[in-house]
Amino acid sequence: MEFANLHIHSIFSDGQLDTHRLAEKIYQEPDLVTFALTDHDSLSGIEPMFRAKQHMERAGAFPVKQFIPGVELSLVEPKSSMTVHLLGYFPWITHENQRIALAEINKVLGRYCTERTLRRGKRDLDERIRCAWNMNLDGIADRFPSADEIIRIIHRAAGQKADQVFRAEGKTRDAIHHPIPMTYQALIDHWKELAPESTTAHITNYILRRDRKRIEELESLYLASGIEPRQAHLLASEHQGVLNRCLPPPSGDMPIIEGFAALKKAGAVTVLAHPAVEHFRFDYDTVDDLVVQPLADAGLDGIEVFYPYDEKYRREATDHYLEVTERLRLLVSGGTDYHGDGRTTLRDVELRVHIADLLFKQGQNRKL
Repeated sequence: MEFANLHIHSIFSDGQLDTHRLAEKIYQEPDLVTFALTDHDSLSGIEPMFRAKQHMERAGAFPVKQFIPGVELSLVEPKSSMTVHLLGYFPWITHENQRIALAEINKVLGRYCTERTLRRGKRDLDERIRCAWNMNLDGIADRFPSADEIIRIIHRAAGQKADQVFRAEGKTRDAIHHPIPMTYQALIDHWKELAPESTTAHITNYILRRDRKRIEELESLYLASGIEPRQAHLLASEHQGVLNRCLPPPSGDMPIIEGFAALKKAGAVTVLAHPAVEHFRFDYDTVDDLVVQPLADAGLDGIEVFYPYDEKYRREATDHYLEVTERLRLLVSGGTDYHGDGRTTLRDVELRVHIADLLFKQGQNRKL
């Protein structure tokens, strides 16, 4: 069955794959016919993805796929300090008009994207490093005199990688030059250097949101290292997601209605991303009252109903937001939040193509 995936990240935000490797993964899925690149607070990956798409389809090597340029804005709900992600799609951008179109969109979104990206290291990376050092996760405090020393090492490595990516992706002549953020991926990339006896799987499980399967995976890792069963279970329950939970509240992020207005001004089709992703902290009524209803009243186009939530509540979350979209007359979207790091695949959610088409009919004739 042909399907769409409307939530994918590249190395230009917190994905692990550059656009060429990401395109290869996408084109290896013959039934995935419509895909969207939605990097966090960045439009930098769009031009390289158009080039990668053209390369994959050259001389009929692969069937043509529909690429939808997009962005995922990181915003805040002021009353609760809840982080809210809004997806903006630009289905009217093509390979031919991308340079002019992106330059116009950048006039609206560029300043916030740049500021948010540069600020993200302090939130997504530095605080996680401090937390890991204070807890002495995998013995890193025994090897380094301070968290600040680790921060300097990781920042230097992340900066060098960002420079290499911009050169390799041919960004010199592009219209968009939003910087690559320093994110938790830098910590994942270099954890083995910080804790040689550990694995990438350890740090990944420390960072990602709490999930039953991830707790079980971390417990298995501890058991394999010789920790006795009861202690392994207790440690896994304590450590899984701990570096996500230690983050401070958002600071300097744009309020949701202001961010929504900016996306509308930029001509985007607007979709609320994964509204139940923080379900362990915020219940449906809270999210609906503080986020969904105000956005719907402001003119939100749709909700990302289909999403690979924790299996514990995935079905109920999907059913709830299907009912909400019907009641509020909003469109339905879906995607896997693919990062290329193994947490999801490109087809964990298979959004029907006609549903994606309905969404993008909203924006076919939109321009700034």
